[in-house]
Amino acid sequence: MFYQLSRTVDLNRLLYILDTQIQRLGLFDGYLIAFHDPKRDGLICVRTHLPESHAGMQGVLNDYRFGMDQAVPLVQAYLNGQTLLLHLEDLDPGDTAARQAFAWWQASSLAAVPIPYADGLIGAVNGFRQQGQVDPKAVKVLEEQLQFFNAPLRHALMLGELQEAQAEVEAALEEHRRFLSFVSQINALTSPERIATATLMQLLSAYRFDLGFLSLYEPGLGLVNQHVSVREAHQEVLCDRVAGLLEQPVALDPSLGASVYAFVHNTYLFIPDVDAVRQLPMSALDQAVIDALPEIRTVLHMPIREHGKPLGMIALMSLSQPRLLEPEELKLIELVTSFVGTVITNSRLYQIVEEQNSYIEELNLRLHDRVQRLNETVRLDFLTGLLNFGAFRSELARCIEEANHDGTDLSVVILDIDHFKRLNDTYGHMTGNIVLKELAARIMQVVQVTDFPCRFGGEEFAIILPQNNLEDACTFAERLRDAVAGQPIEADDQTLSLTVSLGCARYQVGETAEEFLSRADHALYRAKAGGRNRVQAARHPEGPSARES
Repeated sequence: MFYQLSRTVDLNRLLYILDTQIQRLGLFDGYLIAFHDPKRDGLICVRTHLPESHAGMQGVLNDYRFGMDQAVPLVQAYLNGQTLLLHLEDLDPGDTAARQAFAWWQASSLAAVPIPYADGLIGAVNGFRQQGQVDPKAVKVLEEQLQFFNAPLRHALMLGELQEAQAEVEAALEEHRRFLSFVSQINALTSPERIATATLMQLLSAYRFDLGFLSLYEPGLGLVNQHVSVREAHQEVLCDRVAGLLEQPVALDPSLGASVYAFVHNTYLFIPDVDAVRQLPMSALDQAVIDALPEIRTVLHMPIREHGKPLGMIALMSLSQPRLLEPEELKLIELVTSFVGTVITNSRLYQIVEEQNSYIEELNLRLHDRVQRLNETVRLDFLTGLLNFGAFRSELARCIEEANHDGTDLSVVILDIDHFKRLNDTYGHMTGNIVLKELAARIMQVVQVTDFPCRFGGEEFAIILPQNNLEDACTFAERLRDAVAGQPIEADDQTLSLTVSLGCARYQVGETAEEFLSRADHALYRAKAGGRNRVQAARHPEGPSARES
């Protein structure tokens, strides 16, 4: 396992290795692995292994979001940072949430184990046994093994974040084209009913679903159906069947059906193949829809959002044949329904076509701004606003190419906060984040406009110094060291004295970026070993240190 972990930064490969280790332990009859996603404010299911009785839920749970306010063991273990081991026979009779979880999995014993990440947590493993109890000793072994996944997961997720940001930029450009095409079709519509009709026909045609309905939330009533549509004219009889089931408003009780559940939790539900879940327990309304449409195969329940808040639901269904959707398609449908939410809100507020057109133009400008922000997101660290690791590597490669071509000087400084882990353990990660942001601000006060400061990872930072020799770099590092040590940091009513250790290296023609950075990193290591709060110059590849201070 250790050899495999050291050889990959691919997240799917790491999850496969973790999958294999959990199965080798024989701990659970079924389990799922979920990672925390700050953007979606929840734990997102990234891996499942379910017994035959629940095999049909594999597709439903993929990318499923557990809200941080849900009282389920998975979320509790993540929030508390402690393993939960529960047995059905020991549950409090009044613990409804836990009993529902046990009933859903048909479980007799359940364990939720947090997954460590850097100095915190990244997610949790939630497993269950349907007979007997989960072995506490085996759980301890799992906890120990999860520690070995810490660094590999950190590297894989850093790479994944960069790739995801780049993919978002590309998807946004494609979204822009489709979005404008859709706008041109509905920009003259001012009633929710006509918007519902146009939206359903667009989605059914574009994504090859056969039937769909759109409901809007009405205060005091619940979800009220607006329209039912089919893609083919010969399927009109199906509209009457579904419309009859949706004549009455549906209260906002998640137990009343999948569509209400998705609305209340503001998340989509995608069931790739209804045949796989027909025998599982479900609400009376969902059962009635399946009974009325025995040929139903795929169902997507997607919230209609306005400024991120749900105001209605769209349900799309395929008949006879399953309709598999790629993640990019789901994202586009989500974006379209968000736009529809804005249009519906607009139609309720404005009655004049000219006013509506003006509002849609504003949306287009926002979309252009969003594409520009996504371009920046690819390069900037979210917490500090400095360049991220990917942008740093790109700029370093460009600067090395210029130095080789022009023969100009190039140096780099790598710095690390002294005793940062102790600071985190003493004052907490929120204070640690404040310290990181303040250090970034002080770096920005010292650098020149031609320099490239970045957050290298964790509490480590790096600055590329074009046209600077080693002496210049050490002088810069001393100024920066003094700027940090010379003034305490105020964080959450705490006055914190902070120091940094710095390593400097000058680029030698012909060496690789890795060799260049490695020399600076070794200099940083020697600065740490030499007592911290100091600047250390890198040794020349063929000789002793050019300067030590």
